[in-house]
Amino acid sequence: MKKFIRQIPNILTLANLGLGCAAVSFILNNDLAMAALMIYIAAFLDFTDGAMARWLHAESETGKQLDTLADIVSFGLVPGLVFFKLISMALSTGSNSFSVLSSWNLLGFLVTIAAAWRLARFNLSESESKSFRGLATPASALLTVSLPLVLMSDEWGMRDIILNKYFLAGAVLLLSYLMVSSYRMFSLKFDGSSWQHNKVRYLFVLGAIGLTLISIFLINIYVIVPCVVIFYIILSLINSLFRKTDT
Repeated sequence: MKKFIRQIPNILTLANLGLGCAAVSFILNNDLAMAALMIYIAAFLDFTDGAMARWLHAESETGKQLDTLADIVSFGLVPGLVFFKLISMALSTGSNSFSVLSSWNLLGFLVTIAAAWRLARFNLSESESKSFRGLATPASALLTVSLPLVLMSDEWGMRDIILNKYFLAGAVLLLSYLMVSSYRMFSLKFDGSSWQHNKVRYLFVLGAIGLTLISIFLINIYVIVPCVVIFYIILSLINSLFRKTDT
């Protein structure tokens, strides 16, 4: 029984991988909404497996490597496929087929390559409990898979923007750059409860709550995740510019 309990974090990691595989299947069947749901759950499990491993004192090199292998599917391959799909739709004026193939939609897989580099570098780095070097792959993936949901809701005329090949290419390049960059992105793990040690995290929580309420009552629920992730990126970059050490 004790051995099984110590395997719970790895089971959660494998569930993350399974959800990533399911997301790939949904994308290939043109169901981007279900693919997004799979990645939302996978991101939750990715956060939970590490916390569970620390709580159970079950951290291991095997678990660390397994986590990376799962993440490259859920937060690397899946976002690449989503961008491939969206750029294909943009090039074919809204078609749902994968028939359009060019350097434009293949560019989408740059986020997959950047995610692989980011994950490999993370595995070789020392513990990053207070901040991360470069945008974490789950954050990039959450932002990416949310784009089709915003597209489907078509609020504020976003369809023409999201299905613009130049916008999509720019999003691919920006997210890829942020993942492999040296910018310090703050961790969501609180260091005690003091304001001094956690002010950027408290600001993020307050901002995220505000953005969630604005999205629900003034726009729609589909923009919550992208708005919160973009806010996190902006706040991290500002914090990185003003502080040279970990938050």
